[in-house]
Amino acid sequence: MQEAELRGLIRESMQRAVRLCLDDGRSYPITHPDFGTVAN
Repeated sequence: MQEAELRGLIRESMQRAVRLCLDDGRSYPITHPDFGTVAN
């Protein structure tokens, strides 16, 4: 997933919750844009 795509999903989390799933099996719910940050 590209950085811009992830930022778009985080912005959308205001309307609906987003769950970020990693390759190692961990997952993180993002229920509000303030709870997610993208860094490179």
